[in-house]
Amino acid sequence: MKRRVVGGVLGLVVVLGVAWMMSRAPRQWSVLLVVSEPPAGAWLPAAASGPATPRLSKLGGAGVRLPLVAPSLALSEWLTEVIGASGPSRSVLSIWQQRGWPTVGASAVGVPSALRARFQEFPEPGSSGVVDAALDGLEAAGVSPSQSPLVVVVAQPRSAEEWDGMISRLLDGVAARMSLSRTMVVVVDRGDRSALLIAPDRPDGLVVTGALSPSQLGAEIRRWLRL
Repeated sequence: MKRRVVGGVLGLVVVLGVAWMMSRAPRQWSVLLVVSEPPAGAWLPAAASGPATPRLSKLGGAGVRLPLVAPSLALSEWLTEVIGASGPSRSVLSIWQQRGWPTVGASAVGVPSALRARFQEFPEPGSSGVVDAALDGLEAAGVSPSQSPLVVVVAQPRSAEEWDGMISRLLDGVAARMSLSRTMVVVVDRGDRSALLIAPDRPDGLVVTGALSPSQLGAEIRRWLRL
């Protein structure tokens, strides 16, 4: 009898231990990072009531919006700080590369070849636009819903409505190759100085106490991913 009790207790301890380890294991989510880069003459909200942005409004209700510090870095340096293209071994991009998971990029703004080379696919947007370039990159990489790709898209919309439409087209387009139910979506508006994080599950508590630098935003993304 004692043996059975002891065996049962040990079995319970093992189960609880495994459950605890799994609760702290890195999340095997896809990541979709979408960035709005303001042009030289950055657009402003059209009216006090704000433009019609239904998709962004819906995302805002499902996610957490974090403030960002005023941009002081060019886009390429900013991306490097956030995803860690040349940073620590535990950076988002480095971990995706180490795991051999797909990495796809597309940008309406010039990106140095050294940064582009870190991605498996990084097609030029051309006349088709940055959304189609990102979808072409996913197809060229052979990404399927069973995989966990890292997708980085930089747009330069001329209005809030155009930005909303691009987000909508992108999310609808990637759904064929990415399981959105296990995808962390990060929508960054560098002009608005904000980052919206939407994920299947969020940390129990937020530790953000002020506007985030690019490296701090990267650290917060890694925290949500348990990396």
